[in-house]
Amino acid sequence: MGTYAQTYWSTGGNDAANGDFLGTTNSRPLIFKAGNAERMRFLATGNLGIGTADPAEMLHITGNILSEGDLTVKDKITLTPDYEGEDSFWEIERTSNGLNFLHTSYTAHSDTNYTKGGSNPVAFNRLFISNGGNVGIGSTRPAAQLDVNGSANIARALTASALRAESADITGALSAESANISGTLTANLLSAPSAKITGLVCAQEVKVQLSGSPCWPDYVFGKNYNLMPLPELQSFITENQHLPNIPSAAEVEENGVELGEMNAKLLQKVEELTLYILDLQKQIDELKTK
Repeated sequence: MGTYAQTYWSTGGNDAANGDFLGTTNSRPLIFKAGNAERMRFLATGNLGIGTADPAEMLHITGNILSEGDLTVKDKITLTPDYEGEDSFWEIERTSNGLNFLHTSYTAHSDTNYTKGGSNPVAFNRLFISNGGNVGIGSTRPAAQLDVNGSANIARALTASALRAESADITGALSAESANISGTLTANLLSAPSAKITGLVCAQEVKVQLSGSPCWPDYVFGKNYNLMPLPELQSFITENQHLPNIPSAAEVEENGVELGEMNAKLLQKVEELTLYILDLQKQIDELKTK
C-alpha cells in the first residue's frame, strides 16, 4: 500500500469498513497523470473530469468521444455552446411519447432578473419524433409522418401521399394525394388529387385534369342542344337569383368551388350567351330586310 497525504491505494484490510479502495479520504481530488500531464480528475463531490480540471457534472469530458460499441443515454442529452456569451443550449430528451429536440434559452424569459444558470429556462420545441414514427417540426403531436407547424421551403420537386403545413414555399413541383395547408402555398407546379389550402396559392402553373364525358361544354353548339328560351331564363333568374346550372352564393360559401368544374360551367354560359347573341343578330337582320 502506498500513501501520499491522505490518498490511499488499498488492496487488503486498510479500510475494514469499506473494503479495498483507490482514492482519497479528505476533500482533495484524485488526479491521474500520464506523460507527467494531468489526464483525469475525480473531485470529492463525485464529479469526474476527463480533459478538464473543473468537471461541472458527474461526467465531464472536454474533447471527442469515440465509441465502437453501443452508447446508451437514459433520458436526456444536453449540448452546451463552446464559446462565451451564449445563453442557450440544445437538449435531446426522451419522453413517454417520443424523442424531443429542444432549443433552450435563458435570455427569452420575461423576468428581467433572470440570469443564466437559473432553474426555469425557456424551452422551444424544434423537432419531435413520436413513438409511431411521425416527425413534427414545431409540433409535439405530429398527426402525419411529416407535420410542419410553420413554413416549409423546398427547393426541388416534392412528391408525397399527404402534405400538411401552415405554409409551403416549393421551388419545384408538388405532387400529393392530399395537401392540407393553412397558410400560403407557393409552387411552380401543383399536382394533387386532393388539396385543401386555407390561405393564398401562388403558382406559375396550375393544371386541372377533368374527368367524365362530356367534360367540356362544346356540346352547346351541337344541333340537338336545348337552349333555354329567354323568357324562361328571365323567370329562373327572378326566382333563384342566379343562372341555371350555376351554384348559388350560399352553396359556394358552404361547399366551395371545384375549379375545373366551375370553369367548364362558365364556358357553357359563355357559349349559350354566344347563341343568344347570334339569334338576336339574326332577328335584327330579318327586321332590316322588311
